[in-house]
Amino acid sequence: MQQGDSKPAPAAELVQVYGHRRTCIAAPSQWEGRAGEHGSICIRYRWGTLRARLTLTDDTGSTSETCIYEEDIGSKTGDRLGGYMTTDEMQKILAGLCRFHGECDEEDWIE
Repeated sequence: MQQGDSKPAPAAELVQVYGHRRTCIAAPSQWEGRAGEHGSICIRYRWGTLRARLTLTDDTGSTSETCIYEEDIGSKTGDRLGGYMTTDEMQKILAGLCRFHGECDEEDWIE
């Protein structure tokens, strides 16, 4: 390309999630895991809203937190106070943002 030509914007990279586990079954439903090599992710479904937050650590040890997803799902489903969601439902909703590697550790929550 010649100078001044614009490049297409790079596609957003999927957050690579490893070692994810369910840390709370309901009110809120919550999952945590590693995000890439230098971060963590916390996903929570509470009061009908699903949120996913990334915490990244840079080379100096400084951390930054970013909300990568927040949606009021309860208004769409009619359960505005919703606090329970299955892992499969959560992964389907976040499929365009996250790639989940391996099975979710849910053994403490299986009856």
